[in-house]
Formats: sequence, C-alpha cells, structure tokens
Amino acid sequence: MKLAYSLDEVKAHMMDFFQARLRFLFLDSGYAYDAVEAALGPSLDRILLVKTRLEAITVMRHKPEFEFLLTAYTRASHLARQAEGNEIDPILLSEDGERELYEAWMKIKKMVVRLLEQGKYREALLRGAALAGPLDRFFTQVMVMVDDTAVRRNRLALLKDIADILGELGDLEKIVRE
Repeated sequence: MKLAYSLDEVKAHMMDFFQARLRFLFLDSGYAYDAVEAALGPSLDRILLVKTRLEAITVMRHKPEFEFLLTAYTRASHLARQAEGNEIDPILLSEDGERELYEAWMKIKKMVVRLLEQGKYREALLRGAALAGPLDRFFTQVMVMVDDTAVRRNRLALLKDIADILGELGDLEKIVRE
C-alpha cells in the first residue's frame, strides 16, 4: 500500500497542526498575539518549552531592557541574514565598538546557551539584554558593510552568532512595540 504523503510531509502537517492548536490555546488563555507568535517562532521540537518561552516574553516585554534588546536584536538579525557563517576571528576586530560587542558576547554566551538548554528563558532574556548597550554602540561606531571582505564577513559572523542564539528566545522580531 502506497501512502498519500511522505514521512516528511506527515511530520510537517503534524507540526502545523500542533502549532495551530497551541496558538489557539494560548490566545484563548489571554496571551498577546505577538508574544504567542514570537514564542512559537524558533521551533516546536521542544513543544513543552513553548509555554515557558511565552511566559518569559510576556513577563519581560514591559521592562526597559527588553525594549533595548528588541531594538538591538532586530538590527543584528536583519544584517545577520547576509552572513556566510558564524566563525569569528578576533584578530579581525579592529574597531572599539566591535571589540566591545565581541567581549560582551563572549562573557555571556555560554551562560545564555546553558540557560536556554535548561529552559530558563526569563533568565536568558535578562542576560541577553546586557548586549543592548554594546550592540547599540556597535551600530553607532562600526560600519558593517565595508569593502574589506574578511572584515565584513567577520562582523556579519559576530552578528549572526548573536542572532542565532538569542533567536532561540523567540522570534523577537514579531513583538509589536507599543
């Protein structure tokens, strides 16, 4: 007997079903639609953590540091889409703003990853918010899209590394600002 759908198609349909069901349940429970969309965004492979992510976003969204993080993350993630990888060469960090961002990121990266692995999204959001200032200074002081290919790739890789990991907190670009 031949099945009408491949295993991958069945999996995709099931994930779509679960996502739609979770969306309805969360909205029906009174969560803001943009927070729901952000929480559902990264992945559903750990379905039990979606609500934890949603609760963290809901609690944090009204804190000033979260607003700073959203602004910085959005800028970083837009540029990061142009990155070819996320291997960062510290030797190529030539400007104060990019060195500061790199050092700030290296200080918190392992902790943020550990918190994400443990499902402690609120704590991870708080740690990630520490990058708001360095990211803002980076964008003020550093031209990312320079002619020097190696420097440009390195800067984009730094932004991609940050965006990829902080993106596990939720699809933060879906948060509507008030």
